[in-house]
Amino acid sequence: MNTLFVSAGTNSVHEKMAEHIGADIHHIKSRVTKEQGKLDKLNNLLNSIADIDTDYDIILCENNYYYSALKRILVWKKPKIINMACGGLFYNLSAGVIKGLERKVLLSLAQEIDGHLLLGHYGVELMERLGLTQPHKIVYPFVPDKQAKKLLDMETDLDSKEMTIIARGDPHYKGLDMLLKAYYVVSRKQDVMLNIISRDIPPSWIWNEVDKNKIDTKKVRYHHNPPEIDSILKRTALYVQPSRGDTFPVASIEAMMAGIPTIVSSETGTKEIANDCFKDTNGMIRLMAQYLNMSDKDRRLRSDVAKAESMKFVESEMLPFFKNNFELLVKAIR
Repeated sequence: MNTLFVSAGTNSVHEKMAEHIGADIHHIKSRVTKEQGKLDKLNNLLNSIADIDTDYDIILCENNYYYSALKRILVWKKPKIINMACGGLFYNLSAGVIKGLERKVLLSLAQEIDGHLLLGHYGVELMERLGLTQPHKIVYPFVPDKQAKKLLDMETDLDSKEMTIIARGDPHYKGLDMLLKAYYVVSRKQDVMLNIISRDIPPSWIWNEVDKNKIDTKKVRYHHNPPEIDSILKRTALYVQPSRGDTFPVASIEAMMAGIPTIVSSETGTKEIANDCFKDTNGMIRLMAQYLNMSDKDRRLRSDVAKAESMKFVESEMLPFFKNNFELLVKAIR
């Protein structure tokens, strides 16, 4: 099938998936973001719609189905639209983060989707909350084989009393506000260090939140766009991913490959493989304390489980899996 992949950003894993099925790749140049005013949103939306070529059998969208849905409504040629549900949009629609007319328009345009590729089973939950009933298939992201081997061979210091999060993008989406509240409680009772790794969250935001939560600044290390993270992972005893609507973050997989016990929120797709999940800040506090106080034997056991659960999420296995399920979905919607 003649396929166009409409990319929302710079996710190399998603682009490799698209390349593996022989899709042409189109990058949205005028993205609509929540920070923009109404006129800027409208202008960028119209420019993005105009740039999409509909001379394809399939348009595969990177969670940005609304561009292609509007273009299909406006043109004579009607390609099939497959949405790769890989970001926080469906969560934001279901949780009321997106409200009013914008929510109504996005939900209406979601009816134009012919099929969904869902990153993990969490995507099924989100579809059900929104009342979306189109055909779907489950797919998974991956860690490149070379990086996966390095992580699987890594020895981490599970006695370090250090916890880590890798957070890219919106800090609220990644749950950093919730993490810092929980960390404040835990750090008052235990000598524990928090590592925050990000390439795009402003340091000012981090330190403002640290100050607001009355956290000792000596107990937080912010690694802003570090050249490498292996040295940080090696001294991590617990990885925490408290995201809101993160479908299947690769960072969690990488931590588990390194043998780091991993806990995630119930609104994060990796809950299907992580060691434990929590529903709220109190649940996160309880699990943090539990893991930091475990016996050496129990920590080693959970480290082994983390490695075992993550081993299949490698490029050489997940790319063929993606192609097979993409082809099955195409058959279902034709």
